[in-house]
Amino acid sequence: MSVELEPVDLLRTRQHVTWSGALDRMYTVEARRDGFRHFYEGPDAWGNAIAFGRANYLSLHFGDVWKAKGREFMIDAEPGMKAGETLAVVYELFEGNVLACVLHGVLTWEAA
Repeated sequence: MSVELEPVDLLRTRQHVTWSGALDRMYTVEARRDGFRHFYEGPDAWGNAIAFGRANYLSLHFGDVWKAKGREFMIDAEPGMKAGETLAVVYELFEGNVLACVLHGVLTWEAA
């Protein structure tokens, strides 16, 4: 899994996400932050999330019958401006309303 971030302004980032392996999918969303709430506003998926400290709980709906419910936990965040470099993720992927698979792992930040 890879996530490329393209800053739009101070509150919005365009995210280009690629899943590869057992499940292949690419999508782009424009993520907007408002305090501890996040909004994913297309073009390939729509949804929202709410964060509590290091944990982010998200729900995404794709343009087809797929949707994702996920949990993202920042492992090494520190107080202040250091967000950390290690993210543990778990995504439940649904085809229609049926759980199709679970994607999980640890993502590590790498500068492009």
